[in-house]
Amino acid sequence: MERSQWTIGGRLRHHASTKPDKTAFIIRPAKGAREVISCQEIYEQSVSFAAGLFQKGLRKGDTVGISFFNSRQWLIATFGCQIIGAIPFHFKFRSDNGKEVLPILQILGNCTAIILDSNDEKTNNKFIEGLVNLTNTKEKTVLSHLKCVICEGLDNELVQCINFTNVIELGSEFDKSRLPDTCPDDVIIYLTTSGSTGLPKLVPKTHIQLLDYGEGAVFACEMSADDVFFNDRLFDWLGGYPVVFLVSGVTHVTLADQFTIESYSDICDFMWLVIESEKCTVSKMLPLFIFELLKRENPTYRLRVIDTSALPVPANCAEVLGRFCDEFVSHYGSSEMNFVSFKRVKSQSEFSDYCVGKPLPWIEMKVVNQNGETAQKNEDGELFVRNKKSFSGYFGNLQETEKSIDADGWYRTDDVAFINDNGEYVVHGRCSDIILCYGAPIKPSSIEAVMMKHPGIAEVCVVRISDPESFQKPCVCVVPKEGITLTVDELEAFALKDAINLKSRLIKIQMYVIFEKFPKTVSGKPNRKEILATAMQRLKI
Repeated sequence: MERSQWTIGGRLRHHASTKPDKTAFIIRPAKGAREVISCQEIYEQSVSFAAGLFQKGLRKGDTVGISFFNSRQWLIATFGCQIIGAIPFHFKFRSDNGKEVLPILQILGNCTAIILDSNDEKTNNKFIEGLVNLTNTKEKTVLSHLKCVICEGLDNELVQCINFTNVIELGSEFDKSRLPDTCPDDVIIYLTTSGSTGLPKLVPKTHIQLLDYGEGAVFACEMSADDVFFNDRLFDWLGGYPVVFLVSGVTHVTLADQFTIESYSDICDFMWLVIESEKCTVSKMLPLFIFELLKRENPTYRLRVIDTSALPVPANCAEVLGRFCDEFVSHYGSSEMNFVSFKRVKSQSEFSDYCVGKPLPWIEMKVVNQNGETAQKNEDGELFVRNKKSFSGYFGNLQETEKSIDADGWYRTDDVAFINDNGEYVVHGRCSDIILCYGAPIKPSSIEAVMMKHPGIAEVCVVRISDPESFQKPCVCVVPKEGITLTVDELEAFALKDAINLKSRLIKIQMYVIFEKFPKTVSGKPNRKEILATAMQRLKI
């Protein structure tokens, strides 16, 4: 691939010029019409949007906040920003005042535009008003660079509002040769980490670094442009980002609003309907959906490959082989290190619990024991990864960067691993107290902080329970205040009060145990080991 093609715009232009009518994206909403977008369409509309942004004063290096579920608008807005060298970050807001977005804006400092989904004008107006009010009271400079809010049908006197379609129309008449050049080493996205260890961290990616993830996925699943690739993730996530299409030209099939569907079972039903009707050949699928699939009768349709990741994958996930797919891939990766390693098998007997195989040819892995030495086979330690083209540090956070990357470029993953007798890596836990539930990292202290707001709770201690399906579950142990009677139903309702979508589903699987008092250590702190043992006994685990 020529260096000029190692940019997002270069890849879009390549696919539009070589196969203009080929389907690039198929987006399926739970309700509404199927949307099909060709290579030429997505390129031309993205370039027009880029030109419209340029005319509105956006320039290379400006940051742009984008809030959409999977949609044509997400693609056009994101690619459009990247074509002129502006840097998007993606977010979802849960509260009216935008308080979740403010910490990211404070780190970035130069947000030039915000682009919003037009589904709910009332909610969008509340979000903008709340964000403006928050910045006026907390940090007046946060929105000082904001030129406009782009959203169809939004009218708010506090900021300049522009219709999404008007930006495309404005750009369609513009001389595209006047757009700025971009190079493969330019930063073109800020990925946000989960924030499980505190404030979210921003992971900048260049064109080359982002495309590197797609190269890994294509290599592991042996994909070509003839494949039809279903991805169950949001575009916002690195695992869902449409980079496999950019690298290989496969057709990318996804759901528009998967996490607004009522239950995991319903999502899985709709997902398989889409996979079958679109004749997909390869699917990326979260383990929780694999477990849902395994509850069903053998289908009439079968994929070539199912690729899974996001948590240590138990061996029984490979039971999809022969029923739902011909090959099974378990891979390991992160926002920082991209697609790192994989294990591809054709029979269940070839796959063992939590195995993530061997690294990609251009990536290095090692396990470091408690003495700081390279671990022997079957010896536990912390997994270190080195990928010279994936990660150079967190934006605006030198302290976390220095903690995460050593002088030789090795990244500390915080994952517990060992190398088995076959020379393959097995990842089976976290070094810190993080709970991995269906691939989502959950910090116990974040649950404890929420539950301590309950007026009837005196103490809270969240412990980690092993689970064959989700890998781990949070168990919320509480001590009521004197004279107060609590029930599990009451605790669950309180925990769910402010949660939405995927987060609410994770909360619903939390376990609860009510104590009269906690066992304590000699220093007077809750004894987590004894609390866990009592909780498991009470839950009959």
